[in-house]
Amino acid sequence: MLPSLPHILIVDDEPELCDVLKKVLCKEGYRVLTATTGEKALVLLKKEAIQLLLLDLKMPKMDGLEVLKKIHQGFTKPAPQVVILTAHSSLSSAREAMELGAIDYLTKPFDLDEVKTVVKEALSEG
Repeated sequence: MLPSLPHILIVDDEPELCDVLKKVLCKEGYRVLTATTGEKALVLLKKEAIQLLLLDLKMPKMDGLEVLKKIHQGFTKPAPQVVILTAHSSLSSAREAMELGAIDYLTKPFDLDEVKTVVKEALSEG
């Protein structure tokens, strides 16, 4: 029996960025889903067994910090590992995200090799 592929959810309000990350991570052997809003991400998190969440901090309506808070307010499944994606190198937001359970963050624009390394490390921690 084949081992199941790790499930990754990319959440970013830039569909093009989601597509690029999905292609790169699928080539690495991961099963990847995408969402362009925090609300869609929460729906997918309830339906799918997600091991890793790549989560943008700055999104309209529900930002990444709000998504993190909701994840930890009543998930019956194990919560996924979370890596924050941010265009703003705002250390205070990144620190707040880490306090809410994120394990790492990537500042946009990022190098795709760096993304692969961070994803691999995050999944080995989970």
